[in-house]
Amino acid sequence: MKDTRSASQIIYGFLPEQTIDLKGGIWKVREWRAPRRLSEVDSGALKSEILRQARGWETAQTDYYRFLNKLRTGIAEVEPYQIDEANGVLLDAFPKQWICKGCNLVYLTPDAICPCNSRTKGQLPFVAYHDCGEIREVSIERCPTHGEVRLEFAKSASIADLRFKCPKCNWSRQGLPFMKCSCGAPMKFNVHRAAVVYTPRSVVLVNPPLSEARRRLENAGGSARALTWFFGGMKEKSALETAETQSSLASDLLTRGMPPEVVERVVAASGLPVGETAIPELPIDLRAECESQAMKLALATLDSRLRTEDLAAAIAADHELSVQYRAKYPEAMQSAGLASIELIERFPIFTGHYGYTRGDHDPSKSTLRPFRHHDRSRRNVFPVYGDLAQTEALLVRLNPQRVAEWLRLKGHDIHAATSTESTYAAILVAAADAASGESVRSDILHLVHSYSHRFIRTVAIYAGIDRNALSELVLDSMLSFVVYAVPRGDFVLGGLHAVFERELDTLLAEVVHGEHRCPLDPGCSKGKSACMACLHLGEPSCRLFNTHLSRKALFGAGGYFSLLPNPRSARSAAGANT
Repeated sequence: MKDTRSASQIIYGFLPEQTIDLKGGIWKVREWRAPRRLSEVDSGALKSEILRQARGWETAQTDYYRFLNKLRTGIAEVEPYQIDEANGVLLDAFPKQWICKGCNLVYLTPDAICPCNSRTKGQLPFVAYHDCGEIREVSIERCPTHGEVRLEFAKSASIADLRFKCPKCNWSRQGLPFMKCSCGAPMKFNVHRAAVVYTPRSVVLVNPPLSEARRRLENAGGSARALTWFFGGMKEKSALETAETQSSLASDLLTRGMPPEVVERVVAASGLPVGETAIPELPIDLRAECESQAMKLALATLDSRLRTEDLAAAIAADHELSVQYRAKYPEAMQSAGLASIELIERFPIFTGHYGYTRGDHDPSKSTLRPFRHHDRSRRNVFPVYGDLAQTEALLVRLNPQRVAEWLRLKGHDIHAATSTESTYAAILVAAADAASGESVRSDILHLVHSYSHRFIRTVAIYAGIDRNALSELVLDSMLSFVVYAVPRGDFVLGGLHAVFERELDTLLAEVVHGEHRCPLDPGCSKGKSACMACLHLGEPSCRLFNTHLSRKALFGAGGYFSLLPNPRSARSAAGANT
């Protein structure tokens, strides 16, 4: 059977071992046929990002083939691939159990002749699966006397209420029979498209083309230099323009593994200026996370970065947009609790999938199954299936001083500071605290992620596009997120650019003051205060599977937007803008 789907659909919905609905049947993807190797993607950076994102499975030792340990020790490597549209993907019918749509008799072949003379058959939509990653067709008992069975669908949604009967005698069974997985544990049952049956594990890599500027950044300290640049407020056009200081030198040398006492002597003899607020000493994992996210920002803005102040500087004082750029945009960002919004016209993004899990999302309770080559001679080379593109994006950075104030409302001890840099340092110190740091980091993630979803749902309206054509990159340690057009998605290039140049103030007014109640309230607000009707996004858009979300982080007495400098005047200005 042949059929046609867009490349974006294949990237997200036609991954190896994934089951799909297609042309009235149910299929399982066997493989991508002769995919194109993406030599442009930095495999070393890709491997590091996979190790960072999947460390939960490595810690729990629940990664199949000891995949992550092999990557870390250099035994195995990863290779990024893109779909070859000429070859597509290879599918197998699964499960191989068919039901007559006339009388509900169950058959093992689609061409079996049914006594009711109906020629239409559909597949049984249920599968058996286990957290170890195994999936099978469900076992269906047949009448021991007549060898036949008819399925009677229950009026409830529970699989346990399904009834199987013999059409010729009184033999019957209720529910699906017990099945044991290869690992010895009992298997679970669900419809094949349920999220617990197959969850792709993805990685997002900011991957600009290899250039002289990128080489210079990597040689000049890389992620440590990027963190210093971010810590200083990203005042320079790129991380490469950051002036070397004693603080940045010390940060770089410590990252390279030099002993602290040696670093102190080298820095003292360097003759460099002291610099602004020093980056606080952080636990290794948190420091690595901060540097990784700062490096993403540095790479993303290396070749393309347009700030609101650049818009103002490019026009005369008497231009029709002068007041909007010089007054309304800054006021709107202050009201929205943002430090800045920037346009990245060429956002270089690789979105890939390195494996999947079944069952529980907790790494200690599920097994990470990496994708593998069918060629056994390449058993230590693991493919990552995805897409590489340059697209447009908006970089949104929250105001650290407003975030610190919000965290204090949440009960966290954040030391007061006067400058943006010292406030961000105080937040990091709180996030590094052994007793309360995990709670601080969780609250920050909820805030940044909820803000990102609220922003995406709003900007999609202003850009006039389907919000599923937008995706996010959450950089919670940087108090930032990136909203970008999904590569190969249903998106008109230039939509974000137009909003950035013309409607940023009204967009932010809508984010802050627009309708924030949920159609499913009060039920939604009594739960997590986030659902498909208010904050959730589609799978291609949200990298965190719609977790760590709550409208309470943004709205209400303890919400981020309750900290407006002057809510009444800000709301009046929003009304005047619209």
